Amino acid sequence: MDRWVPLAPRRITPVAAHVPDHVGAEKDPDEDIPSVRGLSRKVVLQILDYVPLCDLPRVAMASRECQVLVSQEKLWKWRWDRLGWQKTNVLSDPLLDAPPEPIPIPARAKPTPVVSASSRAVSKTVDLLSDLDFDAFSVPSSASKPYARRVQRAYTVLRPYLLSLVESPSPTSSWLFTKSSDVREQCALVCMLARFASMCVCGVPAPGLEDVSAMQAKLQQATMALCTQLRTAFVASEEQYQSESSCATALASMKQHAELAWSLRYVHEALGIDRSLTTETRPSLVWSAQLYDMGGSVIAQTFLASRPVLTSRVPFSPHDALDANLAFCAGPVREFVQYLERAVSDECALIQSVFPPAQPVHMALLERVVHDLVADYVVSLLQEAREASAEAYLDAFVQSCVEMQRLCRVPALDTEEARALVDSVWLTHVDEYIQMELAWQHRHLKDVCDQWLRDLDRMLHSSEAESSSLAPHSAAEKRSFMASFKHALLRPAVRVQPASSGEPSSSSQQEAREGYVGLQDAPGGMDEKDEEEDEAVLSYARAPAPRRAPSNMASLLNVETAVDMVNMTRVSLQRLDALRQTHTELSGRAQAACIQALVQLYASLNDEHMAPGFLTAQEQIRAYDPAKHDRAGGRGEAADHVGPLLVFFELVHIGDTIQLMMQVFFERLDPGLLGKADFTNAAVREKRRFESDLDDHVAVGLSAGVELLVQQIEYIVTVHQNPRDFYPETEAAVDVSQPTAACMECCATMQTYCDLLAACADKALLDVFYQEIGFRLYSILCKHLKRQIISTYGGVRAISDLNHYYHFIETMKQPSLTTLFGALKRVATLFIVDEPKELAKLIQDTTLSSGTMRPEEMYEFLRARCDFKTIESKVDAEMYGIKVREDCVIT
Repeated sequence: MDRWVPLAPRRITPVAAHVPDHVGAEKDPDEDIPSVRGLSRKVVLQILDYVPLCDLPRVAMASRECQVLVSQEKLWKWRWDRLGWQKTNVLSDPLLDAPPEPIPIPARAKPTPVVSASSRAVSKTVDLLSDLDFDAFSVPSSASKPYARRVQRAYTVLRPYLLSLVESPSPTSSWLFTKSSDVREQCALVCMLARFASMCVCGVPAPGLEDVSAMQAKLQQATMALCTQLRTAFVASEEQYQSESSCATALASMKQHAELAWSLRYVHEALGIDRSLTTETRPSLVWSAQLYDMGGSVIAQTFLASRPVLTSRVPFSPHDALDANLAFCAGPVREFVQYLERAVSDECALIQSVFPPAQPVHMALLERVVHDLVADYVVSLLQEAREASAEAYLDAFVQSCVEMQRLCRVPALDTEEARALVDSVWLTHVDEYIQMELAWQHRHLKDVCDQWLRDLDRMLHSSEAESSSLAPHSAAEKRSFMASFKHALLRPAVRVQPASSGEPSSSSQQEAREGYVGLQDAPGGMDEKDEEEDEAVLSYARAPAPRRAPSNMASLLNVETAVDMVNMTRVSLQRLDALRQTHTELSGRAQAACIQALVQLYASLNDEHMAPGFLTAQEQIRAYDPAKHDRAGGRGEAADHVGPLLVFFELVHIGDTIQLMMQVFFERLDPGLLGKADFTNAAVREKRRFESDLDDHVAVGLSAGVELLVQQIEYIVTVHQNPRDFYPETEAAVDVSQPTAACMECCATMQTYCDLLAACADKALLDVFYQEIGFRLYSILCKHLKRQIISTYGGVRAISDLNHYYHFIETMKQPSLTTLFGALKRVATLFIVDEPKELAKLIQDTTLSSGTMRPEEMYEFLRARCDFKTIESKVDAEMYGIKVREDCVIT
């Protein structure tokens, strides 16, 4: 404790003293304002901003600090700026009318020099009072208070007008109306009085103006009187404008009165009057309510209420949009829209010339036109179209919505806001439309499938006596069909006239419409010159499906049926895409409906057309019996008898064509139509299911088809092979240069179905099919040869047949099969060699069969020789070393 010494206070060096660049810089005037009771100087200024003007002198008398705060020009500048003084003749004042001088900013005081440590060490005397500033506060002169003098002068000038307004029995008898007859000065004065009496300036309460509520009520009455006066003058000017054919003076008068009425909105803003508590009725429409809430809309509402487009009778009826056959016609709807477009364009041009840009009069006008005219017209149109037919309702919904987009392109309107306003009429009916659209598509898809089944049943019954084969589609025919189908997808399935304002579309717009839903191209066979005269009616741009005679169309699948289903879906998609391109809330609903329409297309095509056809073909394949369908005839006729197999290969070909067609159709869709094309998209998942089910049907059918083809081949080589082909009579003439009829028929049968499958299957599937029937044919031939009785001359014919089989197998280009049939062809030399020793060597030679047969298997072929019993012992002796004469002794 003896060492305890109190700390000596030291001067804190200002930061500016260390920075020479700050010397002489200007400072913020708030730095000279002292704090009050620990409160920040700026906070205290904000509090004083809410003190009425007449109370500020009493606040300044409270303390020295309060006097300093009240004398700050920033406080008076805030109130002067919010007063919004306007120069008028009735309140002409040189001080108030002249622009105020800027607030003088005092220069920064010279910083205190930094005291070094050595100098402090030298001085042992501590100056505790050196930091206190006892200089008297110097109050600025009145010349340096430009804003305080102006606010005090405005208080002196405006207070008598408020007293006159409060004391007068009627606002029109107060100084506000008697001092000047100019309505412009009256509007400017009432706005200044409202701001002066509001919380913005706090000019009241004041002596004689203690009742703030009564004063605000008087100001509101004065405002209503001015509005009535302005409305009367505006109506007179408008009548003059209409009678004198665009009189410039009348138009200027209308604009002046509209601007004055618009300026009166400051009265409601300044006084904070709640418009909902007034006796006036707030409009229910969005834009009209917004116009009402903004204030100053008395002339705008008068203008809107007197518009001829809203008050006169519309010379168009929704009933005219249906013809005598109750089909929808877009012509009357287009005329109605053109009538509205001209009227709205003229009114918006007048609104731009009269009303301030910040006042949304044009949108309020469009809102009333949509609510009073368009909505009633569309509701009546849809009701009559629904009673006529579902297709008329769908066309009326989309065509009317597309045509009404003309109203969104009026120059004075904001396109996005106008589009949202117009499309709100159809938004209330869009759920019903989408439900009917999808039901219409599903019903027509089912009708197309049912019609094909009825036609197929009729054709099958009419051609029971005929068994003509189905000619396969060639590759050239498929390429031609796909080219015509792609070309057809570029045309619209439904011809919807684009809504235009009479100007030709630009090339970029035309290119943007290219695609499957192009709106500018007419379908094939329609003259482009008649586009403007024709109605927007349904027209199908169909890809020409291959047509055949009825007897040749007994297939369980049909490309034309698939094309019809695609066309029906394109009709729905184009209608939905027209709604999607509105870029409003309708777009999302329409896109979801487009995805659902594609799901229905793939589901109907898969479940109601493809699957029944393949299942029927598989049942026919399993139930087919070659013996029951055999007929005696010439060479090669058996290739035409396997009807179910031929039908199945035709189905595979048609299924492949339909899959290619659907892939092209899917790729040609507008990317915006599907959105995100991944596994989360229902249309993509249904497309993959369609392709997967088609592959499964083909795989199952091919498995059954291979079994049937093998049965047919075995039947041919077993039944159609003449027993004398390989064991001819001695004196008979044998042509060994040609294969037997059974061999040629067997190869012709396989060639027919291999060509059919090659036209519609990929290489991997063909390789599996070729190997399966190749191995099965090898087994059949081996078994067949072992059952025959073959002579030497017959062996030559057997070699000729095997050569023919070998050349046929070579066309499949399967090395494993080529090796097998090459070995089988060489093994046939066992039938033409006479020497037993040579036969034994050939049987034991594994190179003869290229290692595909063991000697025991080759020995089985030797048993088919007609002289086998004669040479058996000699061959066995050579092969196994059994010699009866040398090894056996008979006693």
